[in-house]
Parts: sequence; C-alpha cells; structure tokens
Amino acid sequence: IQAFINRTGADPNIISSALLLGKLFIANDEEWRNFSPLHLINDLSVDGAPEFYLSCGLYDAYGNFEGSEIFAQRAQERGVKLQWRPLYGGHC
Repeated sequence: IQAFINRTGADPNIISSALLLGKLFIANDEEWRNFSPLHLINDLSVDGAPEFYLSCGLYDAYGNFEGSEIFAQRAQERGVKLQWRPLYGGHC
C-alpha cells in the first residue's frame, strides 16, 4: 500500500479511509476480482460492449489515475471502443 501511495501520490488518509470502507463490502481479494474493473475488462466481450468515456485527473488524491490509464490501455488493446481523456488536475 505504501508503494502505491508513493508511486501515485495518493493521499494516505484517503487511501486509509477507502481501504476501511472497502473492507465493509468486499470480503477478500478473490471477491474483489469479481468487481475490479482491471480484472473485468479482460473478460469483457467486445461484441456488444458499451462505448466508454474515461477521464481522470493526473494529480488525483485517490490514486485513480494509474488504474484508469491501465484500464484504458487494456480496453484499447482488446478493441473496446473507448475515449480516454487524462486531465491536468485533481480528482474533480
């Protein structure tokens, strides 16, 4: 977790709160994979898949930029229609 915070510039307090909140709804790593966009995109059927518009601030205090960029790359590699708009700025 510390490596993620260091790498992304995420706010440690936000990450701590997000982890606590997540543990209320997701029991373990296996269950998380059922909801994780980074795992779900690998199994998305390209035929009939919705078109995505995805944007994220480069300086997002939640650390979302890294995952958003990975999601966009995976989707585009698979042929999913996606508009990826990285933004200069924070979360909102």
